[in-house]
Amino acid sequence: MLNDEYKHVENNSKLLVENDKEETIQKDSIITVGEEERKSIKANKILTVEKESITTIKNDCEEHILEDFITIVKDDLKTIVENNVIKRIKGTKTEYIEQDVKKKYLQNMFLQIGKDYRLDVINSYHLKANTVKYQANTIELEATNGISLKCGGNVFTVDPSGIFLKAGTVDTTSSNGGVSAKDVAKVEIPKPLYEKVRVVELIPTITKQDDLTQVLEYEAIVEKFYNGVWSKTTDLTPTQEAQLQWYFIKNNDESDKDILTDNPTNDNITINGLKMSVTLEEENIYKVGHAHCFVSNSEEEGYTQTQLARYLEVEDIVSSHISQEEGECIAVLNVEEPRQEELAQIRWNIEDTQREIYNGKETIIHNLKEEKVYEINFLAYIDGKIQDAANTRLTFDKNEEKNVKNNTTMNNKQES
Repeated sequence: MLNDEYKHVENNSKLLVENDKEETIQKDSIITVGEEERKSIKANKILTVEKESITTIKNDCEEHILEDFITIVKDDLKTIVENNVIKRIKGTKTEYIEQDVKKKYLQNMFLQIGKDYRLDVINSYHLKANTVKYQANTIELEATNGISLKCGGNVFTVDPSGIFLKAGTVDTTSSNGGVSAKDVAKVEIPKPLYEKVRVVELIPTITKQDDLTQVLEYEAIVEKFYNGVWSKTTDLTPTQEAQLQWYFIKNNDESDKDILTDNPTNDNITINGLKMSVTLEEENIYKVGHAHCFVSNSEEEGYTQTQLARYLEVEDIVSSHISQEEGECIAVLNVEEPRQEELAQIRWNIEDTQREIYNGKETIIHNLKEEKVYEINFLAYIDGKIQDAANTRLTFDKNEEKNVKNNTTMNNKQES
């Protein structure tokens, strides 16, 4: 195409590519999505940006990574948080830093350790503070070379050679109670709580559809994880509701639960909070509807299925002579593996007369001689849909070899 292309689609648009798709845009690409955008990638995703990448999220951002998360930064990493930072690690945390670490806290720092604390310093350890206070049940100071307490010109030393006291005055009867260091108030550091959701069940209003006009409805039973406990809830934030992934897939296999979106249909699907409603297209030919609702794992979260009603039509009649006087006709339906209740809807007209004896029969064997005409006309149709009947003709002549006169589908128009 040498000139510009403009495409306007007033309603939905679906594209099915059964193999690879490659798209090359020589300049800019701009995509504007008015509401939500969802992508489902079954295998890997590889994104290469040769220059800068800028992402702006105006509201919350939440990521769910079910296995490992590795970030490799070749140069510097800078993170600026204008409010609070809360981290909760359920397992262990290991930091291995090969060069210097610099930290500056402009206000208070509180550190609480539930069990033991050990600090190993290979070289020097220097602590400078206005006041220092140690409080413990037992304090033991151990040094290989010596320990000294200094204040002004006074020195008290313990080393391997003995105990030494250097002081201008030593008063063993003084009432001096010693110095006091400032107390730092103990603060409570609460366990950071977080919420996540999962779908534990998907409940259908009906498990077997009687006719195509019945609306299928499904309700997701959701649990929310809070303070270490999963509990059922119907109160989800808009962000949590957006995490729910809904799918309705149709096929003819009850055991095929794979989520494949390469079979687009014209079903009307509406999602409202924890509920999904489905109105099937008028010409549905699929036997089973698979409903999925999940946050992260389609195999372990909400799933159910519904036996669907199908649009039925006799597409063709396969006819043949099985003897000199008898003809066989087989009605070919438009659906795979017809159920018994679907076969029961087959009706037969022979020579413009309905033959109730053949009601519900997929295959009939009819005595041609009884019709007393040379050419016998057969119609097969679904009850109430004679206008969509399939048609064939067999001939009978006691003096001739019998064969099929023709074998046609009426294509929504009965032959006269």
